[in-house]
Amino acid sequence: MGTYDENVQVVLKALENAKYKWRTIDGVSQETGLSADKVLEALGSLSDKVVQSSVPSRDGKKLFTTREHFRKSASTFDKLLGAIRNRST
Repeated sequence: MGTYDENVQVVLKALENAKYKWRTIDGVSQETGLSADKVLEALGSLSDKVVQSSVPSRDGKKLFTTREHFRKSASTFDKLLGAIRNRST
């Protein structure tokens, strides 16, 4: 589809979509038109910008968002809980 850098940019944009707090690989894939493998590849290079939820989706899928999007959309309780979980691992 696009170049690697273009793929990374569209994945970031999808993760920061204001309609969603967290995104599945499938959701990002559908929004971007990239294969799930391409989304995973992009996520792999974004470990400094992307976080994975410690709680899966209702159907057991991994959830992702950007650190910035999390800061903007998470409640104070969610942020506190995330900090506690990160320290205990």
